[in-house]
Amino acid sequence: MTSKMRQMKSKKGFTLVELLVVIAIIGILAAILVPLMSNYLDSAKVTSANATAKSAKENITYRIQTLQSQGTAINGDLVITVEIDGDGDYTVAAQGGGSWVSASADIEAEFKAIFPKISNCSFVLFITNGYCEKAAYAPNLDVFPGGNYDIGTFTLTGITGGKTAYGVVIGTNPAQDYE
Repeated sequence: MTSKMRQMKSKKGFTLVELLVVIAIIGILAAILVPLMSNYLDSAKVTSANATAKSAKENITYRIQTLQSQGTAINGDLVITVEIDGDGDYTVAAQGGGSWVSASADIEAEFKAIFPKISNCSFVLFITNGYCEKAAYAPNLDVFPGGNYDIGTFTLTGITGGKTAYGVVIGTNPAQDYE
């Protein structure tokens, strides 16, 4: 009987100090890794938005070339904004001297074909002489309206690292920071 009691006494668990040290190490590692993971998530959102902008740019360029091959003349500089609300309803507006200002139905149809399930977002497309030169995409509404882009140079103000000052992700193609 005494040997059994000795065996039970010789079994030890972790001391409170050892447990606290392990918890402190886990806390330090979490404090280091959480900000890193946040940066990776932000980077992934910007990359995804850039890819969406590129897809819109390429598909609109294809649509313009198709219309030109069918005899529609598309020339001049034109900035087109496309807003898609939460219900999937489109608002298409064009600014500039381009000849494609009246083609909002074509643009809406093209966007519905490219992005059939997209909603609650904004696009801005800069078209010059029959080619979609630049595109920008925001995965929420009310980012582009209000004149924060210049029709002649297509510069978007207040965007650094693919995000606005308020943390809204902006995707562009060509991908770059507009400051």
